[in-house]
Amino acid sequence: MIYTTGVVPAISAVLQALCKEGDKVVILSPSYNCFFSSIRNSRCVASESELLQKDNHFEIDWNDLEQRMQTARFFLLCNPHNPTGRFWTADELKRMARMAEKYGVFVISDEIHCEFAFEGQHYTPYTTVAEGDNYCVCTSCSKAFNVAGLQMANIFCPSETLLQKVDKQINVVEICDVNPFGPVAMEAAYSEDGWEWLQELMQYIEGNYRYLKERIRTEMPMLEVTEMEGTYLAWVNCKALLHGGISDSEKLEQDIAEKTGVLFNGGLLYGESGHNYIRINMACPRATLEKALSGLKNYTARV
Repeated sequence: MIYTTGVVPAISAVLQALCKEGDKVVILSPSYNCFFSSIRNSRCVASESELLQKDNHFEIDWNDLEQRMQTARFFLLCNPHNPTGRFWTADELKRMARMAEKYGVFVISDEIHCEFAFEGQHYTPYTTVAEGDNYCVCTSCSKAFNVAGLQMANIFCPSETLLQKVDKQINVVEICDVNPFGPVAMEAAYSEDGWEWLQELMQYIEGNYRYLKERIRTEMPMLEVTEMEGTYLAWVNCKALLHGGISDSEKLEQDIAEKTGVLFNGGLLYGESGHNYIRINMACPRATLEKALSGLKNYTARV
């Protein structure tokens, strides 16, 4: 294990330490927006395997994923997945791992949202299913314990040779020195007291999710909330609001902000497959979420 200032810098350092210009990096789309910039800044090319939506739930297109693996050098996995809220099962992860091993693809697993499992859901670390040692896992306490400003993240890699290459790159780009309070905060977060606090947090966030679903179901039925298994990021289908000059979610994001003062994330930020969606951050006080949804309700009433 080595540490650095954040998970995105960690991902970029791994890519830059191991890639050649033009290497393909497979991602499951829609995908966290910083994946795209990290891949681009590392002079690699994103290969988007679009997730399939079935019964308001996202699944992997296994045939498409395997085809892309055959010509890729890396697989950048988001486990759990942002923005769809999927917690990949052990069987799904094992299938990904076997595929990556078969085609010699290096797996980078971003597991920064691993603590945000809803009741009845289970987080499976990639390390527990990995085939061989051609992978690394990136984690941080920054999301779950709200300490992103302390700049602390970890990179786990079973190959000492590969870890040394990554460590060298981290030093080359000067992201080797973390905030001195970061390690102290991480130790406190992962203590028994931190775990108790996290349970209370998750009850609150899951309550926010239920509140959001109910308000949209009863007051904005033209919208559709993706069934989530965790994280704090709701993925909402707003296709019914696209019309005329509002032809995609990016324009919709701007229009909602201008007319209501509420800013959501347009889905195009997460790839072409996010065309019809907005992302709503539910990691906030209930009053803030109430205000945001009231603004969205007022906007839908005008359409």
